[in-house]
Amino acid sequence: MRGEALRAFALAILVSSSAASSQESAFKPAEISVGRSGSGWRFLAEGGQAFRSPTQHFTEFAGAALVRDVRLGQRTRLAIELFPFLVFNETEKDGHTRERVGASAVGTLLSYDIESSRVPWGLRFDAGPGLFYGYQRIPAGGSRFNFFDQFGAFLVHRVAGHRIAAGYRYVHISNLGIVASAENPGLDFHTFVVAVD
Repeated sequence: MRGEALRAFALAILVSSSAASSQESAFKPAEISVGRSGSGWRFLAEGGQAFRSPTQHFTEFAGAALVRDVRLGQRTRLAIELFPFLVFNETEKDGHTRERVGASAVGTLLSYDIESSRVPWGLRFDAGPGLFYGYQRIPAGGSRFNFFDQFGAFLVHRVAGHRIAAGYRYVHISNLGIVASAENPGLDFHTFVVAVD
């Protein structure tokens, strides 16, 4: 259900961008610039904690990604995030044992950027699905293969020719019940993200 909501949100961003680009902007170009950074590379670090403590107790994760941005329109970009290694500190099914588990993931997110030419601050919103593979079962009792859905909001600051973004992401990890040999407990995370391009 959450995965469907994320996909619908990402589609809504894409449709609104297409509609906006077919009309004249209500703002003068000197007053506002949206998505000016276009295509390029970013480095991203993300970490947070699961908040379903009754079912999964405490699980934390952290990781870093290399991100490729591809301009889709005036306001939108497609971001492809490659996480070569994520570290999870999860609670096993007995409710007490803690174990570190590694994983890799790739995410595809639609981003919507708003930047003003008069101030060095802007906003970025993103959402999208991804694929995830754990080197052991993540979460405990789940499966190695999962979907990796994310959406977030960021404050962006331009400085010395770079953009520094910091913000919040909601992350949902589950196998959607398509792995017959595993349960689908799922994990939901509140995360903090910092990115530089």
